[in-house]
Amino acid sequence: MKIPLTFAFLIIPYFSCFAEITGYWNFNYSLKATIGENLEWAWEQGDAAFGTTDTFAIPGIQGKSVNVLKFPDSDELSDFSGIEVYVGAELDEDNWLFNEYSIIVDILYPETSSTDTRAIVSNAPIEQASVIINGEGKIGGTSFHGEILANNWYRIAIVVSHSSNNINYYLDGNKVGQEAIGGLIDGEGEHSLGDFFYLFTTDELSKGGYISSVQFHNLALPDSVVSDLGGTTKLYEPADITLPGDEVVPTSDNSPGGEQAPNAIDDNPSTKYLNFDKVDTGLTITTDGGVVTGLALTSANDAPDRDPANYILSGSNDDGETFTEIASGDVPEFVERFERQTVSFENDLAYTTYELIFPTTVGPSSCCMQIAEIELLTGEPEAGGDEGNHIDSTVLAPFGFRFGFSINTDEEKSYMVEATGDFLQWNRIETINGTGSSVQFTDTRNEVFQYQYYRVRVAE
Repeated sequence: MKIPLTFAFLIIPYFSCFAEITGYWNFNYSLKATIGENLEWAWEQGDAAFGTTDTFAIPGIQGKSVNVLKFPDSDELSDFSGIEVYVGAELDEDNWLFNEYSIIVDILYPETSSTDTRAIVSNAPIEQASVIINGEGKIGGTSFHGEILANNWYRIAIVVSHSSNNINYYLDGNKVGQEAIGGLIDGEGEHSLGDFFYLFTTDELSKGGYISSVQFHNLALPDSVVSDLGGTTKLYEPADITLPGDEVVPTSDNSPGGEQAPNAIDDNPSTKYLNFDKVDTGLTITTDGGVVTGLALTSANDAPDRDPANYILSGSNDDGETFTEIASGDVPEFVERFERQTVSFENDLAYTTYELIFPTTVGPSSCCMQIAEIELLTGEPEAGGDEGNHIDSTVLAPFGFRFGFSINTDEEKSYMVEATGDFLQWNRIETINGTGSSVQFTDTRNEVFQYQYYRVRVAE
């Protein structure tokens, strides 16, 4: 008997190799890319800060607290002067600039910015921005459209097409305006891009706000695709099952008064847990339970030699009387302070108490071990079906020019991958036979410009 399982699965746009998303950035405590090349500060980080919508006391996204970047005012007196974005796409042989493209930004501006000019896109650092939001909350370049209110998340789409000689502006999937742009001269025109563009920088004052994500597509997206993208969302992000206030027990009390173990799960990277024992340090955390398949660790403010070098994670369901090892390995190198690194591993058992040990530090430190934040990550819950038949984890991953994902599979089970553009008609793409480990799927179909949602059905 076949038992369909519909679960909270990764929803991503599908484009063929002729038209793809070449950059996606999620601002998960760093400028690292989900797709494409990492972002860079146009000058310095300055007062820009990573955090969550909760820590910044701003509205969440889809009812949840998510990771965001708070960017400050940008002017000639500020260390912060925008973000450099490498588009990550290749030009065809007939062009030396990008003349067909789409930039999508999920953004919120506070009251303090709502009556001033806000730079969105600039073609070069510290020059007049080509797309702005004016003091009336309207977006444009030479004419201004729509209405952007304070303390609201908006998905702003900027679609440039020199083949149509226009630039279109969208808010939450709705077209709010269009501007005519002149033709190309020697392959260059208004809004033509090189390999980089810049966010939030101008040769004048630009007011600050919050950004949740940014995308770059190497084509002018059709109205239907932008409409399908809709409002502000986040691509799949594993959930952190630790909460500030959970019971935390350190491996020892050999810590300064203001740098105790609970700081590691307070959702505030500016605090830290420091332990002078240096080796085999760590903590146990009592949670509401979950199947943990990953860790996220955020480096503390100073002294890189104190960073953990490796980890051992164990779980318990008898209040910590006995522990079963779940995973162990190296901690990815922290290149910067307050940098968030993640590791993933296979696990299909839920525990309520987790013990995390850091055997050694990078240094080795002559002082101590320290860590700013610890997150125990679990996959999205399934939305139906029998307990025990589930997808353990999904991971967004570009495979060459196409989109795909990976799933943890069980032996002797089959997994049917299906896709739809309207949530009414689901088409089977492929059947995957379980191997007992992670299996990659890549959509190799040749449809062009089709926006797709994916799901997996498990059959017994």
